[in-house]
Amino acid sequence: MGFSNLVADGISMGVGDYISTSAELSYAKAERRREEWEYDNYIEGEKREMVELFRDRGLSKRDAKKVINILSTNKEHFIDLMMVEELGMMSPDPDESPAKHGVVTFLSFVVFGLVPLLSYLLAYMINPEANFDDLFIVAIILTGVTLFGLGTVTSRFTTESWYKGGFYMFLNGGLAAAASYLIGYMISEIVNVDDTECTDPYTGTMSFSG
Repeated sequence: MGFSNLVADGISMGVGDYISTSAELSYAKAERRREEWEYDNYIEGEKREMVELFRDRGLSKRDAKKVINILSTNKEHFIDLMMVEELGMMSPDPDESPAKHGVVTFLSFVVFGLVPLLSYLLAYMINPEANFDDLFIVAIILTGVTLFGLGTVTSRFTTESWYKGGFYMFLNGGLAAAASYLIGYMISEIVNVDDTECTDPYTGTMSFSG
């Protein structure tokens, strides 16, 4: 059950990322086409808009006009500038692939999602009669170490120190896991699920000790 849920959630996340990236890319391309049309058909109006934006940033009207007149001679760069200044978005990257985003998200979700299940999988392969209550503690430790490690890697791309990045990721994942566990516990209490009931994470079958 655990593995099937993991794969299903991974597919959902991957498809969701693909759809959102595709929509964002399509919107950016449409806006760039509009800016290109305005450059070709209404360049003076676009220049006046850019002059006003530069004046809002502190330039004098004379200096803003001078800068815009120079920048507007390069169509591609000027359109990129209009995209950022007027719309607050970067021009679409022609090499960006929504499918790649989806696949990376799916694989990342599955790989990191496997960590808490590894202890159960390995224990079942070695000894099908293993005590899954003890393995639950092992799964928690593995998950915590993985979250902290992921945070330290992420901190390499930010200004945060490695230990802060690791701690914040650990805290975020820990709170989410605790909330999920508590919700599941409360639901089991509401529907009166027997405490001795256990789902084998490798086979997905239910077993009862009482």
